[in-house]
Amino acid sequence: MARKCDWLIIAESVPEAVEAKGEQPEARFISGGTSMFGDVGPAGDSRTSLISIRKTPELTGITPTTDGLDIGANSTAAELLHNKDIQHTSPLLARAARSLASRQVRNRATVGGNISTTRADHTLVPALLASEASVRVATCGGEQRMALFDYLHSM
Repeated sequence: MARKCDWLIIAESVPEAVEAKGEQPEARFISGGTSMFGDVGPAGDSRTSLISIRKTPELTGITPTTDGLDIGANSTAAELLHNKDIQHTSPLLARAARSLASRQVRNRATVGGNISTTRADHTLVPALLASEASVRVATCGGEQRMALFDYLHSM
C-alpha cells in the first residue's frame, strides 16, 4: 500500500518547524524516518502530514559543555557510537547505540526520534535516563529544558 503525504514542509530552523506544527497540529516531525517507517504498512495510517527537521542546523552535532554533552536531536546512533566525547563521557550511551538495530538503521536513526516516540524498542532511552539527561523542548511559547524523565512522562 502506497503511503500518501497530505502535507509536507521542510523546516530549515527550529522556529520554522514550531510554526509549521502550529499550523498543522496533527503533523508528525520526521528526520531519520526509522521510527515512522516502523508504523507504516497495512496497519498504519493511509495518509499523514510531515514536518521534516532533517535540515535544521540547530538540531545537529555533539558538543562538550560544562555540564556534559549537548547532543542534537538529529544526531544519529552511528554518530553516538563513533564520537570520542560520547565514548569517554558516556560509554553506556555508546554501547546502547551499538545495540540499536542494524548498521543501516544506526546511520539514519536519530536521538530525537528514539526518545520522542512511544515504541518499546528504543535502546537509547535507558542509557540517557541513567545519565540523568535533559532535553530542550521548543514550543510556540518558547524553549524550555526539562529532565528526560519528566519529558517522557509528559508524552
